[in-house]
Amino acid sequence: ETLSPFDEKVDHVALYRAYLNYYQCKQKYQKKLDKAMAAFEDAFVQKEIEVAAQIQSFFNAQKSFYMTVTSKFEIIEQQYNIRTCFEESEQIQQKNEKRKIEQQERDKRRVEDTKWHALLELFVSVEENILCLANDQEEEQQLLEMIITVFHAYNKAVPWLINLISTEVARTTEASTLLRGNIFVTKLLLAYMKFTCGDLLFTPLREVIIGAIASCDKYEVDPSKVPEGVDPEENANNLIQLAEGFLEVIFSTEIPIQLKNILAFLREETDKKFEGKGTNFAGAYVFLRFLCPALVFPVKSGILPSDFVIPKKGQRCLMLTSKALQNLANGVDFREDYMASMNENFLHKNIPVIRDWFAQISVRSNKHTSVTNINIREEHKQLNLMLLRNSLCK
Repeated sequence: ETLSPFDEKVDHVALYRAYLNYYQCKQKYQKKLDKAMAAFEDAFVQKEIEVAAQIQSFFNAQKSFYMTVTSKFEIIEQQYNIRTCFEESEQIQQKNEKRKIEQQERDKRRVEDTKWHALLELFVSVEENILCLANDQEEEQQLLEMIITVFHAYNKAVPWLINLISTEVARTTEASTLLRGNIFVTKLLLAYMKFTCGDLLFTPLREVIIGAIASCDKYEVDPSKVPEGVDPEENANNLIQLAEGFLEVIFSTEIPIQLKNILAFLREETDKKFEGKGTNFAGAYVFLRFLCPALVFPVKSGILPSDFVIPKKGQRCLMLTSKALQNLANGVDFREDYMASMNENFLHKNIPVIRDWFAQISVRSNKHTSVTNINIREEHKQLNLMLLRNSLCK
């Protein structure tokens, strides 16, 4: 390694012999290495074949076991109805999970609702003084609607109204003055009637009112206002048909159970104080405070849109119809000579029918259906709560 092969001191013969010996050894051991490598590769391939065979054997055994177990399981399943039990168990578990989630939601709402109870108690304690928050009649109506919405959402509207009605009946000395004043309980009761069945009644009444306004000339019964050549008696018959059309809509509308229960209580309390007058009073009150005013002022009540213009003759037509319905509800004959013919043809004919309806709407009911039960969306309730709180903070 340290000497050059061309150096004169190097023994070239010895160097050649050493290289030859190295080459022979290399060839010898390379053959052994190649042979060993070939043997190793053959063994590896053979091992793979053995492993694959073992894996295939394992899979075959597993398949056979599975088929045996499955066959036995199917027999057991059919004998003991295991699958049905398993499915029922899953259903029970799902129901339990659902109940758990619903209970958590109820607990959450209960905690959320509790913080508003003081506000509701405040409204109950101050009663009519709460209306001082309103600057005008429109704001007062909006405030009453918010109060009713919130109290109904908390199932407190009916108990509150019943308590107010009971107090008012107790302090009234004559049946003719009961709930007649423009007091807090009458305002709240009107707001509740509109809340519970306004949409149910106003939608079908809208078509009847628009049709009456469009043909208002044929309903005038006062001879001094009837155009020349028009028979007032014929118009009286037309007015009777119009009034009966309104009655048909009213009678076919399902009154919500909440309002029925309030009217039932009003009937019972009135009967206790003024014997025999409860049923007619409760039913006539619905016409006096709710239906007839809504008919005379359909725009203000919300039956017609705010931009709807009612002509003078159309307003007269609505007034005459309202008068006919209110006299029917009160069971009182018309005093006007030009309406005298309607006493027999309209009032006496329909008094039994309307009194049957009075009896139907003033009976307590526990029936709950999608039509008669009113639900309030959570966001709507929270919105009204916030509006009420803001009214107090102004």
